[in-house]
Amino acid sequence: MKLPVYGAPDGNAELRAYAALAAESYAGDRDAFERRLSAFRDGGIRVLRRGSRCVAGALHFDFAQYFGGKAVPARGLAAVAVAPHLRGGGLAREFLHSWLKEACDDGVALAPLYPAAQRLYRSLGWELAGTRVTYQFRPADLPARHGKVRPATDDDEALIRDLHARSRSVANGPLKRCPELWQRLRASAPDLPAFAYIAEDGGYVLYALRREPPGVRFRIEVRELVALNRPALHALLALLAGQRSVCSSIQMVLAPFDPALPAIQPDHICPVHERLEWMLRVVNLSQAVQGRGWPHGMSAKVAFTLEDVMLPANAGAWTLQLARGRASLKRGGRGGPRLEPGGLAALYSSRSTPAELRALGLLSGPESQDAALAAVFAGPAPWMPDFF
Repeated sequence: MKLPVYGAPDGNAELRAYAALAAESYAGDRDAFERRLSAFRDGGIRVLRRGSRCVAGALHFDFAQYFGGKAVPARGLAAVAVAPHLRGGGLAREFLHSWLKEACDDGVALAPLYPAAQRLYRSLGWELAGTRVTYQFRPADLPARHGKVRPATDDDEALIRDLHARSRSVANGPLKRCPELWQRLRASAPDLPAFAYIAEDGGYVLYALRREPPGVRFRIEVRELVALNRPALHALLALLAGQRSVCSSIQMVLAPFDPALPAIQPDHICPVHERLEWMLRVVNLSQAVQGRGWPHGMSAKVAFTLEDVMLPANAGAWTLQLARGRASLKRGGRGGPRLEPGGLAALYSSRSTPAELRALGLLSGPESQDAALAAVFAGPAPWMPDFF
């Protein structure tokens, strides 16, 4: 039987073929990538075929992403790979178009990703929507106000997930993780031991130790720090600071206005180790509107036209109406501006204002509803602590 041009891998041979493409595309180890793919046998891998050959592929995670205080169904795209000798021929675009249509049919609302090629993704409706910033500090920079902290146990798993949801749901962009991402976050290895501690006032920290030879010194890589209040925050930071005798530096991902920054930052210099930008694509407009949280106490009615060639079900004139923290979306509407899919994504995440989108060419037409659009989509600066 002839296999479709796009679909799930047909057995181990195609899994290995995609693993080889991904390893070559990202300078990785093929065997290690094959082992990683073992967690995706339930359907999180897609490939593109030319005849009997696998020429492109990617993997994805099904999770939810917090916006406006609610978890919106999302599918994160990762490890997009195309055979090197066939690049530039439109295979990536063909693959991504098929992937988007499938995600839309599955009822997925949003598709975040970390781009290796921004121009390609922009042409398909993705746009920069938030950041992932890793800061690097000296242990001596951290406050040493000790509090009640204890090692986490297996019995704390539910507590950790509850604290995570309470902390991240008030932000724009963080993930409500799927099991695979929780497993990766907690994973340990002989050369990268991982640890978890609970702050009894309401928080936790997950971190790994990376040796810096020669000698016995290491750096702490904080995979996640969650604190619901100031005592918990200072207790966890003091735990990390207590390792200063053999720790050379501490790296951690923090929100743009994280309460930890004023507690750590020694002066006006912001010690950024790495800054990544992630992109977002609205896959199913109706699901995205229904799933997102909206400002309470606001009433608004905004008409707009969305131009979406890749996903025609989203295209056309719409009217968005807000009342008592709930939104309704109906077909039709007059007098509103025209939005590109990328403009909608950046607006949806609260990253960009209508004025900024006009400067980017992602919003055009009448300006009479720009103020309403800005108010409706206003929110905290979007960020994402996870990398996938």
